[in-house]
Amino acid sequence: MSNSNAVGVIGIIIGLVGAALGGFCLYTLMTTPTLDQTNIKGTWYDEVNAYYQNQSVVWGYIPNLAIDFTINPGENLYIMFNCYARIDVYGYFEIHIDNVKKSGQMQVTADSSYERHSVALQTYIPASSVSASIGYGAHNITVYLNLDNLTASNYISTITLFAQTFT
Repeated sequence: MSNSNAVGVIGIIIGLVGAALGGFCLYTLMTTPTLDQTNIKGTWYDEVNAYYQNQSVVWGYIPNLAIDFTINPGENLYIMFNCYARIDVYGYFEIHIDNVKKSGQMQVTADSSYERHSVALQTYIPASSVSASIGYGAHNITVYLNLDNLTASNYISTITLFAQTFT
């Protein structure tokens, strides 16, 4: 009888541990904070689903890719640009707001001829700098680029531009 009592006690202990773990999981699910999106004030997105080749060896804006947005006092601004670039030697990318450079310059350099690179360029303007940097109100975001030459093999594709204002 002592063996059956020991098995019974072990079964009760395992049951209690299982109930405690289940209760803990339920408590965690019910008390986990959710993402508060009330601080997001505006979200804008644009994309170009085509290949683009720069028509000259000088800087130029990517056509058909632009975001018009509005920013108010107390809001931060986040901008992200993504694309794939197939280049022979190098390519340069910049984010512009109202035709003025507002990001660092990203340079993509090929290690061998006609490599395809993933390009991701971001910029952030905190609320404390918006007034002096771009001012409040309506603005326009574009992306400026320079590919190394005019060969048919140099192009960008899968082009996206995202902007968000938030407090």
